[in-house]
Amino acid sequence: MEQTIEFDVKMKVKDMYQFLLYHTYSRFSGWFGVILSLWAIVMLVMNYETYDDQRKLILFVIGLLFTIVNPIMLLSKAHQQVVLNPVYKKPLHYKISDAGITIAQEDQEQTMEWNQMYQYHEFCGSIFVYTSKIHAFIFPAKQMGEQKGAIKQCLMEHFQKTDKA
Repeated sequence: MEQTIEFDVKMKVKDMYQFLLYHTYSRFSGWFGVILSLWAIVMLVMNYETYDDQRKLILFVIGLLFTIVNPIMLLSKAHQQVVLNPVYKKPLHYKISDAGITIAQEDQEQTMEWNQMYQYHEFCGSIFVYTSKIHAFIFPAKQMGEQKGAIKQCLMEHFQKTDKA
């Protein structure tokens, strides 16, 4: 018996920001950047008295780069994407079934089959279903509502079938 789960998503800046944070900081480059920033802060604190002003400034900037500056830039990018992209002006209707994930808005509809999807992850309660290494369906935690458990179960089943989870 085929189960179909339907829900709407009205993209918000917070939801896009969570995705961008996850996408950036869950990879090696994100972790490397954070470690580099923390290393710079530690070096600055431990050697503050011995470093000249130029070295202090460089370490301070590196220390802020991945811990403060990049998250602020990601927030700005999320705001731009949600506010300027016409797709996010109206809710997206998702239908998850054995055929795949169908996304509809007004009179347009597209279905992606399970074998076209890359992987899925959960972060801060939201679920991201990757359709490529950089693109994903974003299912915000609050907008899935009571169906979140059923959605997770469906994703687990279909990704196990395709060995992608």
